[in-house]
Amino acid sequence: MKKLVLVPIVLFIWAFHLNQTYAQCANGVLSISNVQATSGLGTYEDPAMGTITYDFCFNLNQFFESSTNWAHGIFISWDNMPPGVRVVQGVSGEQNTQHGFRKWIFIDSLHARSFDLPGPGFYVDDGDGNPTNNYGDSGFGTPKALFPDLLPFCLSATFECGNATTLRPVITVTGDGTTGAWENQDCDGDEFVASTGGPNGNGTIIVCGLVLPLKLISFEAYKENKENVISWTGIADESFSHYELEKRSNYQSSFVNSFNSFFPQTNAEQTQHKIICIDNKDINQTCYYRLKMIDRDKSFVYSPIISVKSGANSLVAEFIYPVPTHETIKLKLIDNGTNTTYSVSIFKLDGQKLLDRDFSIKSNGSELEIDIQKLPFGTYLLLINSGSGGQPEMFKFVKA
Repeated sequence: MKKLVLVPIVLFIWAFHLNQTYAQCANGVLSISNVQATSGLGTYEDPAMGTITYDFCFNLNQFFESSTNWAHGIFISWDNMPPGVRVVQGVSGEQNTQHGFRKWIFIDSLHARSFDLPGPGFYVDDGDGNPTNNYGDSGFGTPKALFPDLLPFCLSATFECGNATTLRPVITVTGDGTTGAWENQDCDGDEFVASTGGPNGNGTIIVCGLVLPLKLISFEAYKENKENVISWTGIADESFSHYELEKRSNYQSSFVNSFNSFFPQTNAEQTQHKIICIDNKDINQTCYYRLKMIDRDKSFVYSPIISVKSGANSLVAEFIYPVPTHETIKLKLIDNGTNTTYSVSIFKLDGQKLLDRDFSIKSNGSELEIDIQKLPFGTYLLLINSGSGGQPEMFKFVKA
């Protein structure tokens, strides 16, 4: 039986939201083709700074409507225009439609507003420069129109550094049916999020500083009452989706996800959460666990691997004192009768690690004292673990 506990703690930190839906009428691929910046690469390790210019292209492969198969608009909707981004025509320029005499032309933001179009981009035009009264591109074939001769639809965007954020292009494809306009209720907007290319290879550009949708503060596992307890604490904004806890026992060659997905509460402000999962299978084996941490854009990273040894049990420490403290903090240890090395880490509440040290305690030792004179006044988290397989523990203390 598996148990789940979610404990939300609200912290105020800026967040970034990406609106995403899935295509129903159109089929294609959106990719970043080029990134230039005043400095930086646009990776998580080296965010792009200053003036950032990025090019992205969409390949329209198929289009299907219940009535006819006429694609009419390939554009960036106003809702998906990041603040401060200016979009212009890319290297592809205007081109003939796949079928018929019309042309795909680029409409900039100013003209898109004046024509009451849903955003800047490429629209089908029959020569009058006003795509709102024109039919679309019906491609080749039925019931699904194909577009093998169309060039990619490329756009170029410029962004001046302000708040740290993640840039990820999103384009919308619409059809016109037989209405002679860009609107059609059957295909009123299929969104495509960049999934390839760019400095990270997944359609993202990190700009103006480091932004992570999730910060994993702690991840630990221990045995208690003949069950393995796996717990973790993180800080996430609304760009983060969920966790998948994966497990591998001694006799297994790979990790498998034998647990439910875990969805912490997130919002525009960052939220700290703690999740606890109980595992009562294969507890006589040494078990290994890792977290697959998945963002709303489907990208993911793995946590470090932790383990619970067969037969490991008991707590590491009973309590911490004095609270508040001034110069030292003391931990009352559980005496396990052996020489033990304890790993101690101290974190700020935002997850920044300030201290990471190992302490050796001889057999029958019952107390651990840590010098915190160099820490500024404030509230901190202390994580203690032992090499003997006892339960890792987190304590909160105040230096006053």
